[in-house]
Amino acid sequence: MSTKCIIVFMILSKYVGKKEYSFLSLMNSYEGNYKKLLKIVPASLFIEKNKGKSFIAKPDKSSTKLILNIDFMSEHTSILSFSYDYDMNDTPIIYSKLKIYFDSQQVELLNNKEFYNLYIKEFFSRCKYRSLEMSKIRANFYLSLWLDFCFKNNYSFK
Repeated sequence: MSTKCIIVFMILSKYVGKKEYSFLSLMNSYEGNYKKLLKIVPASLFIEKNKGKSFIAKPDKSSTKLILNIDFMSEHTSILSFSYDYDMNDTPIIYSKLKIYFDSQQVELLNNKEFYNLYIKEFFSRCKYRSLEMSKIRANFYLSLWLDFCFKNNYSFK
């Protein structure tokens, strides 16, 4: 078993099969991620005229740009794409897509290619527990860690 799979398994194994993992806990993670997202992306960006626009965050100590695209905007929801431009050559790599629900103040991870490629495929290939609810909980757990990382490393669109 690779190191990545072991780390993922160690983090997640304390949660698998526990009663607190339910639809309610998934909704709570969506709400927590909404609060974390607003620490790096101000609510003032979520307006109709910003639909289709890109915004760039680059901390002073990093050469990596984080790019936010507002792909879809409506009164109650928005879809965002986050990309990284690792070598500053204006060829961003899409990292994740998020859906924001403004009325319920929740954020859902729609996809995350790197997370899926690095962790989920390998984890699922070695584990028997494959519930959809658990995979959404896992993905949103990693979204929470990534949002914390962005905040701690001064990625901000403010």
